[in-house]
Amino acid sequence: MTKLSIKQVRDVAHLARLTLREQDIMKYQKELGQILTEIDKINQAKVKEDEEMLICPTTNENFYNSDEVKDMVTKEDAFSNSKNSNGMYIVVPKVVNE
Repeated sequence: MTKLSIKQVRDVAHLARLTLREQDIMKYQKELGQILTEIDKINQAKVKEDEEMLICPTTNENFYNSDEVKDMVTKEDAFSNSKNSNGMYIVVPKVVNE
């Protein structure tokens, strides 16, 4: 298991903007050490350099629709469907608090 010093634990806590009590430092020292040990195991895994990296587990490719103009709602139709409009705007209830 990777061993962290108390100073390193305090530095990590400072970077993470955590306030640790003295009794928690030993607990975090042990837990962070276990995390680093697991990361070391992952880093030691043998990976073949010549094989293409797997980016997506499926063989689907991106499908794009062609841009085409379709029938759209006119401004008049949009305003006629609204309960309350003011000139070129549709008045709706306030949803954001200031």
